[in-house]
Amino acid sequence: MALDPVSKIRIVTHSSDRDRILSLLEASGSVHLAGPPSGLEDWLRPVAADTTRLSESIEDLDGVISFLRDYAVKPGLGAKLARVPHGYDLPGLEALASDGDLVWKAGRAWRVAMVMSERQGEARELAAEASFLESWRGLPVRFEELGTFGCVTACAGTAPLDALDDLKAAEARLPLLSVQVLEGPADVLRLLAAWHTSIQEEARQALSECGFSVQEFGARRGTPAELLRSVGLRLKALEIRHARLEKEAVSLARDLPRLEALRDAAGLILERSIGAGSGLESDRLFVIECWVRDRDLEHVAEILSGAGAVHLEKTAPAEGEIPPAALTESPLVNPYLMLTDMFGRPAPGDPDPTPLMAPFYAFFFGICIGDAGYGIVVALAAWIAGRIAARKGGRNRLLEMIFHGGLAAILVGSLLGGWFGMDRSRLPSFLLGLSRPLDSLVPGGGPFALSRQFLYTTMALGIVQLLTGIVVNFDKRWRAGERLTAILEQGGWVLSLVGLFPWLFNHYLLGGVLYDTKGPLDGIFLLLLLAGAVLIFVMGGREARGFGRFGLGAMAAYGIVNLLADALSYSRLFALSLSGGIIASVVNQIATMLPGTDIPVVGLFISIHVIVLGHLFNILMSLLGGYIHTARLQFVEFFGKFYEGTGSPFVPFRYDPQFVRVVRRKTPKGETS
Repeated sequence: MALDPVSKIRIVTHSSDRDRILSLLEASGSVHLAGPPSGLEDWLRPVAADTTRLSESIEDLDGVISFLRDYAVKPGLGAKLARVPHGYDLPGLEALASDGDLVWKAGRAWRVAMVMSERQGEARELAAEASFLESWRGLPVRFEELGTFGCVTACAGTAPLDALDDLKAAEARLPLLSVQVLEGPADVLRLLAAWHTSIQEEARQALSECGFSVQEFGARRGTPAELLRSVGLRLKALEIRHARLEKEAVSLARDLPRLEALRDAAGLILERSIGAGSGLESDRLFVIECWVRDRDLEHVAEILSGAGAVHLEKTAPAEGEIPPAALTESPLVNPYLMLTDMFGRPAPGDPDPTPLMAPFYAFFFGICIGDAGYGIVVALAAWIAGRIAARKGGRNRLLEMIFHGGLAAILVGSLLGGWFGMDRSRLPSFLLGLSRPLDSLVPGGGPFALSRQFLYTTMALGIVQLLTGIVVNFDKRWRAGERLTAILEQGGWVLSLVGLFPWLFNHYLLGGVLYDTKGPLDGIFLLLLLAGAVLIFVMGGREARGFGRFGLGAMAAYGIVNLLADALSYSRLFALSLSGGIIASVVNQIATMLPGTDIPVVGLFISIHVIVLGHLFNILMSLLGGYIHTARLQFVEFFGKFYEGTGSPFVPFRYDPQFVRVVRRKTPKGETS
C-alpha cells in the first residue's frame, strides 16, 4: 500500500439533477464527500435534506426484521454456511422502496409486533393479578364489603408468621375484636379482622403492635374467586388473540428476505440523502465538493458526462483543510489495514505503515503460534471461514490476517520441529527435514526447551524492525526537506543501534561467538555507539538555549536506553511460543496417561477429548495472545519510530448493505460501479 495523491473537485449541476448526480457518485464509490463548499454561502443555501423520518423508518424496519426472525424458518448450520445473500442491482434495490405491497407488509409487521408487545404486557399484568387474587382466595367476603359500615369495621391484611399468639392475646383482651386466619401461601399470615367502631383506636393499636399491615385492594369488586374467573377468561382471550397474531407473524416472516432488502433500499436512500447535505443549492443550482484519487478523476468525469449539464473542476482546499488519507490497497497487504485504522490513518507527510508492518506482523504472529501443526489448523480454518465470508459478498480482514499468521506458523514450526507439541524423537523424519539445519537454535532436541538462542533470535528480529522504523523516519525527513536533520539525527540512531546491540550481544549473551572480543571489531562497535550518542546529544538540544540545550541533549541521548527496552519487548514472542509449546506437550502427556487406567475404554474416550479440547484451547489462546502482543509491538515499538497516525481516512461515498449483495456493473476500466 501507498498513499494515493488526491484532488478536491467541485461539481455544479442543475438542482433538478441533484439526486441523479448523487446516485452516480454513490454508484462509483470513488469520491469522499468534503462537506459544504466554502465561500458560496452568500448566494447558496444548505440542502434541506430532512433525514429524520427516513431514519425513524429504518429503525422501525430493524425492529420488524428482529421481530420476524423469531417466526422465520430456522435454517440448519449447513444451510447457514451455504447461504448467499440475494443480489440486487442498484435500480432493482431502489425499486423496492416503491413496492407498495412490500411497504404495506412492513407496516403490517410493525403493527403486529406492537400489538403483540402490548398484549404480552397486558398478559403479564393479568398474570400478576391472578397471582395476587390466588393469594387471597380464602377471603370469605367481597372486596367492596371491606371498610366501615355502620358500627363495624372490617379489613384484610398480613402479619408475620410468629405473630399468631400475639393476635390471639389481643383478641382475648378486646372482646369486640375478631381475627380470622385465611388460607393462602405460607410466607405470611393473611388475616381478616373485624371490630366494633367503639374500639376503633384500641383495635388498630393492638393489630399494629402485632405487625398487622392493612392490604389495599383498590377498586376491585367481588370475591377473589369471581375475579379469578374473570381474569382467567381475559387471559384465555389474550392467548387466542396472541395465537392469531403469531400465525400472521409466521406468514409475514416468509417475506423476511424481501423486507431485509427493503431495509437496505432505505439505507441506500438515506446514504444519498445524507450525501446531499454535504452540498449547497439554490432554486436552480446544486454544488457539491468531493475528494477523489487522481487516478479516478477521469473515471468520475466520464460517468458524470452522461448526466446532463454538469460542470466538474478541480478546486484548491480551504485554508487549513487536510486531505483524507487514500491508501492504495493490495490484496496481500489489505488485511493489515485494520491495524493501521486502529492506530490512525497517515497524516500529511507520514508514510503508509501498512506494507512495512505486514511482513513483520505475519511472521511475529507465526512465532507466537510456534507450531506447524497448529499453523495448518489455523490456516485451514481461516481459509474455509474466509471462503464462506466471500460467498456472502464480503471480505474479512481478520480472517485473512489469521490465515497469513497460520502460514507463518507452519514455517516457524517446521524450522523448530514443533508438530502439535509431540516429542521430536517420535516424529517421522520427513517432518524434521527443515528443522535439522537449525537444531543449534534449540539445543537438547526439544523444540520448546528453554533456548537462549531462540530468545536472542526473537530479539534480533525486533532489532531489525526497529532499524527499519529508523530508516523509514530518515526517508520521511528527507522527503520533507529536512535532509541535514535526517542525516545527523536519524543517522545517530542508526549508528547507536548498529554499535550497541552487536557489542552487547557478543559480550553478555553469546559469549564472544560473533567476533573476538579483544579484536578491532569490538572497538569499532563502541566507536559507532559513541558517535551515535554524540549526534543524538547534539541534535536533541539544538532547539534550546544555554543549559537547556545540554539538558535536552542528555535526555535525547538517554533514549538509547529505550532502544534496549524496545528490543527486550520482542522477547514476548519467545515467551508466547514457549508457553504454547509447553501447554501442547502437557496436553499430550495427560492424554497418553489416561488409556492405561483401570477403565481403558473410558480412559481412551477421555483421552480423545483431552487431546481435541486441550489443543483447541491452546490454539485459541495462542491466537489471542499473538494478535494482541504482536499488535502492541507494532503500535508502540515500531510506529513510535516514525509514524504519527493523526490523519483522516478516505471514506468512499458508497452504501454498504447489511443484508443483500449489490451487483454493480463493470466500468470500461474493469472497476465496479
